[in-house]
Amino acid sequence: MSRLKESIPGQSDIYDSWIMLRDAQGSPELEKGVVHADIHPGNVVVSEDGDLKGVIDFDDCYYGSILFDLSIAAMSFSFESACKPNWNRAAKVVHAYEDERSKVDYRLLYWSMIVNCFRFYVYTVPLTLQDGFEAKENPYFKRAHFLMDRHIFDAYSKRLERDS
Repeated sequence: MSRLKESIPGQSDIYDSWIMLRDAQGSPELEKGVVHADIHPGNVVVSEDGDLKGVIDFDDCYYGSILFDLSIAAMSFSFESACKPNWNRAAKVVHAYEDERSKVDYRLLYWSMIVNCFRFYVYTVPLTLQDGFEAKENPYFKRAHFLMDRHIFDAYSKRLERDS
């Protein structure tokens, strides 16, 4: 892991959040189950009426903390671009989950989004470089930095908290 930390100079916050979430994933308090690990609009089948019919593409799935999947879904369905979230959409995804399962730790969910940005960055940076761009131009790199802003976290937290 030290090589990983060295490979992203100046990005120790991303590395540290990866370690924190990795350790939290093993926590007995977090609900476990089958994790799809790639939930996004292209892997969701819906009817013409917009009803969910299924999910496809299970080649990344594993057994683990389902918080990981929830963070991917919340992020995938709420970001309109690398640094433009629609927290109302994220709230709908998360609240629908909570209505069916259990209360979510919003802070851990948020850190999981950052960790997933790092994970997707690792997968996609070769394409970014191949296209002639610098690694810092990768959309997941940009999103991770965007999400690490305290004001962004505050806006996210405020929107996800349910009215009492």
